[in-house]
Amino acid sequence: MNAIAEWWDGLELAARIFWTLGILGTAMLVAQGGMALFGADGDFDSPDADGDAGAHWFSFKAITAFATGSGWGGLCCLQLGLGAVSATLLAALVGFALAALLVWLMRQFARLAEDGTFQLTQTVGASGTVYLPLPPRGAGAGEITVVSGGRKVSVKAFNVSDRAAPFGAEVRVLRLEGTGVAVAPLADGE
Repeated sequence: MNAIAEWWDGLELAARIFWTLGILGTAMLVAQGGMALFGADGDFDSPDADGDAGAHWFSFKAITAFATGSGWGGLCCLQLGLGAVSATLLAALVGFALAALLVWLMRQFARLAEDGTFQLTQTVGASGTVYLPLPPRGAGAGEITVVSGGRKVSVKAFNVSDRAAPFGAEVRVLRLEGTGVAVAPLADGE
Protein backbone atom coordinates (compact mmCIF):
# COMPACT_ATOMS: atom_id res chain seq x y z
CA MET A 1 0.00 0.00 0.00
CA ASN A 2 2.93 2.29 0.70
CA ALA A 3 4.12 1.96 -2.91
CA ILE A 4 0.73 3.09 -4.21
CA ALA A 5 0.75 6.12 -1.88
CA GLU A 6 4.26 7.05 -3.04
CA TRP A 7 3.25 6.64 -6.67
CA TRP A 8 0.15 8.80 -6.12
CA ASP A 9 2.15 11.50 -4.32
CA GLY A 10 4.59 11.57 -7.22
CA LEU A 11 1.89 12.43 -9.77
CA GLU A 12 1.22 15.97 -10.88
CA LEU A 13 -2.25 17.43 -10.28
CA ALA A 14 -3.49 16.91 -13.86
CA ALA A 15 -2.51 13.23 -13.78
CA ARG A 16 -4.30 12.75 -10.44
CA ILE A 17 -7.48 14.31 -11.86
CA PHE A 18 -7.32 12.19 -15.02
CA TRP A 19 -6.68 8.99 -13.06
CA THR A 20 -9.62 9.79 -10.76
CA LEU A 21 -11.97 10.52 -13.68
CA GLY A 22 -10.85 7.44 -15.58
CA ILE A 23 -11.14 5.03 -12.66
CA LEU A 24 -14.47 6.40 -11.35
CA GLY A 25 -15.97 6.63 -14.83
CA THR A 26 -14.90 3.11 -15.73
CA ALA A 27 -16.21 1.75 -12.42
CA MET A 28 -19.59 3.40 -13.06
CA LEU A 29 -19.73 2.07 -16.64
CA VAL A 30 -18.92 -1.45 -15.41
CA ALA A 31 -21.58 -1.12 -12.69
CA GLN A 32 -24.16 0.06 -15.24
CA GLY A 33 -23.28 -2.83 -17.54
CA GLY A 34 -23.58 -5.32 -14.68
CA MET A 35 -26.92 -3.87 -13.61
CA ALA A 36 -28.22 -4.09 -17.17
CA LEU A 37 -27.00 -7.69 -17.38
CA PHE A 38 -29.08 -8.62 -14.32
CA GLY A 39 -32.21 -6.72 -15.36
CA ALA A 40 -31.71 -3.31 -13.79
CA ASP A 41 -31.29 -0.44 -16.21
CA GLY A 42 -28.67 1.40 -14.23
CA ASP A 43 -29.82 4.80 -15.45
CA PHE A 44 -31.14 7.06 -12.74
CA ASP A 45 -32.68 9.56 -15.09
CA SER A 46 -36.35 10.06 -15.74
CA PRO A 47 -37.53 9.79 -19.34
CA ASP A 48 -37.71 13.04 -21.27
CA ALA A 49 -40.76 14.13 -23.29
CA ASP A 50 -40.08 11.42 -25.90
CA GLY A 51 -39.72 8.70 -23.28
CA ASP A 52 -36.06 8.01 -24.04
CA ALA A 53 -34.29 7.98 -20.67
CA GLY A 54 -30.54 7.91 -21.10
CA ALA A 55 -30.63 9.30 -24.62
CA HIS A 56 -29.92 12.93 -23.78
CA TRP A 57 -26.80 14.89 -22.99
CA PHE A 58 -27.22 15.32 -19.24
CA SER A 59 -28.13 11.73 -18.43
CA PHE A 60 -26.13 9.77 -15.90
CA LYS A 61 -24.85 7.49 -18.68
CA ALA A 62 -23.64 10.38 -20.83
CA ILE A 63 -21.90 12.08 -17.91
CA THR A 64 -20.25 8.79 -16.95
CA ALA A 65 -19.08 8.28 -20.53
CA PHE A 66 -17.68 11.84 -20.58
CA ALA A 67 -15.76 11.23 -17.33
CA THR A 68 -14.37 7.94 -18.61
CA GLY A 69 -13.29 9.35 -21.97
CA SER A 70 -11.77 12.51 -20.56
CA GLY A 71 -9.95 10.65 -17.79
CA TRP A 72 -8.27 8.04 -19.97
CA GLY A 73 -7.89 10.47 -22.88
CA GLY A 74 -6.13 12.97 -20.63
CA LEU A 75 -3.78 10.31 -19.28
CA CYS A 76 -2.88 9.25 -22.82
CA CYS A 77 -2.14 12.85 -23.73
CA LEU A 78 0.11 13.28 -20.69
CA GLN A 79 1.92 10.04 -21.57
CA LEU A 80 2.53 11.44 -25.06
CA GLY A 81 4.30 14.41 -23.48
CA LEU A 82 1.63 17.07 -23.92
CA GLY A 83 1.31 19.77 -21.30
CA ALA A 84 -1.53 19.91 -18.78
CA VAL A 85 -3.53 22.54 -20.70
CA SER A 86 -3.28 20.73 -24.04
CA ALA A 87 -4.03 17.39 -22.38
CA THR A 88 -7.09 18.89 -20.67
CA LEU A 89 -8.44 20.31 -23.92
CA LEU A 90 -7.92 17.05 -25.78
CA ALA A 91 -9.33 15.09 -22.84
CA ALA A 92 -12.51 17.17 -22.95
CA LEU A 93 -12.74 16.52 -26.69
CA VAL A 94 -12.35 12.74 -26.18
CA GLY A 95 -14.90 12.79 -23.35
CA PHE A 96 -17.37 14.74 -25.48
CA ALA A 97 -16.88 12.33 -28.39
CA LEU A 98 -17.51 9.31 -26.16
CA ALA A 99 -20.62 10.93 -24.65
CA ALA A 100 -21.88 11.84 -28.14
CA LEU A 101 -21.36 8.28 -29.32
CA LEU A 102 -23.27 6.94 -26.32
CA VAL A 103 -26.20 9.38 -26.82
CA TRP A 104 -26.36 8.48 -30.52
CA LEU A 105 -26.29 4.73 -29.76
CA MET A 106 -29.01 5.05 -27.11
CA ARG A 107 -31.23 6.92 -29.56
CA GLN A 108 -30.64 4.25 -32.21
CA PHE A 109 -31.55 1.52 -29.72
CA ALA A 110 -34.70 3.42 -28.73
CA ARG A 111 -35.77 3.50 -32.39
CA LEU A 112 -35.64 -0.31 -32.42
CA ALA A 113 -38.35 -0.53 -29.77
CA GLU A 114 -41.72 -1.66 -31.01
CA ASP A 115 -45.02 -1.28 -29.18
CA GLY A 116 -46.62 -4.46 -30.50
CA THR A 117 -50.06 -3.44 -29.26
CA PHE A 118 -52.86 -4.28 -31.69
CA GLN A 119 -54.73 -1.18 -32.85
CA LEU A 120 -58.03 -1.68 -34.66
CA THR A 121 -57.30 1.45 -36.72
CA GLN A 122 -54.42 -0.42 -38.40
CA THR A 123 -56.93 -2.67 -40.20
CA VAL A 124 -58.63 0.14 -42.15
CA GLY A 125 -57.90 -0.30 -45.85
CA ALA A 126 -56.63 -3.86 -45.41
CA SER A 127 -58.21 -6.87 -47.03
CA GLY A 128 -59.31 -9.86 -45.01
CA THR A 129 -61.17 -13.15 -45.17
CA VAL A 130 -64.60 -13.89 -43.71
CA TYR A 131 -64.29 -16.29 -40.77
CA LEU A 132 -67.85 -16.20 -39.42
CA PRO A 133 -70.38 -15.42 -42.20
CA LEU A 134 -71.41 -11.78 -42.50
CA PRO A 135 -75.16 -11.17 -42.77
CA PRO A 136 -76.40 -8.40 -45.10
CA ARG A 137 -76.28 -4.74 -44.01
CA GLY A 138 -78.12 -4.09 -40.74
CA ALA A 139 -78.73 -7.78 -39.93
CA GLY A 140 -75.90 -8.27 -37.42
CA ALA A 141 -72.19 -8.94 -37.30
CA GLY A 142 -69.80 -11.66 -38.30
CA GLU A 143 -66.06 -12.03 -37.99
CA ILE A 144 -63.14 -11.64 -40.35
CA THR A 145 -59.45 -12.44 -40.14
CA VAL A 146 -57.04 -9.76 -41.30
CA VAL A 147 -53.27 -9.32 -41.13
CA SER A 148 -52.39 -6.30 -38.99
CA GLY A 149 -48.98 -5.38 -37.66
CA GLY A 150 -47.51 -8.55 -39.13
CA ARG A 151 -49.89 -10.93 -37.42
CA LYS A 152 -53.27 -12.43 -38.23
CA VAL A 153 -56.12 -11.20 -36.00
CA SER A 154 -59.84 -11.89 -35.81
CA VAL A 155 -62.07 -8.84 -35.83
CA LYS A 156 -65.82 -8.32 -35.38
CA ALA A 157 -67.15 -7.08 -38.72
CA PHE A 158 -70.32 -5.46 -40.08
CA ASN A 159 -71.24 -5.89 -43.74
CA VAL A 160 -72.12 -2.74 -45.74
CA SER A 161 -73.37 -4.81 -48.67
CA ASP A 162 -77.00 -5.85 -49.22
CA ARG A 163 -75.92 -9.46 -49.72
CA ALA A 164 -74.39 -11.85 -47.19
CA ALA A 165 -70.68 -12.74 -47.32
CA PRO A 166 -70.01 -16.48 -46.76
CA PHE A 167 -67.06 -18.13 -45.02
CA GLY A 168 -63.84 -17.59 -47.00
CA ALA A 169 -65.06 -14.54 -48.96
CA GLU A 170 -62.54 -11.74 -49.44
CA VAL A 171 -63.48 -8.35 -47.93
CA ARG A 172 -61.94 -4.89 -47.58
CA VAL A 173 -62.05 -2.99 -44.26
CA LEU A 174 -63.62 0.42 -44.91
CA ARG A 175 -63.78 2.07 -41.50
CA LEU A 176 -64.16 1.50 -37.78
CA GLU A 177 -67.69 0.85 -36.61
CA GLY A 178 -68.44 0.55 -32.90
CA THR A 179 -66.30 -2.24 -31.47
CA GLY A 180 -65.57 -3.69 -34.90
CA VAL A 181 -65.06 -2.71 -38.52
CA ALA A 182 -67.29 -2.05 -41.51
CA VAL A 183 -66.36 -4.21 -44.52
CA ALA A 184 -67.40 -4.65 -48.12
CA PRO A 185 -66.99 -7.86 -50.14
CA LEU A 186 -64.28 -7.40 -52.79
CA ALA A 187 -66.73 -8.70 -55.39
CA ASP A 188 -68.70 -5.46 -54.86
CA GLY A 189 -65.69 -3.54 -56.19
CA GLU A 190 -65.01 -1.68 -52.95
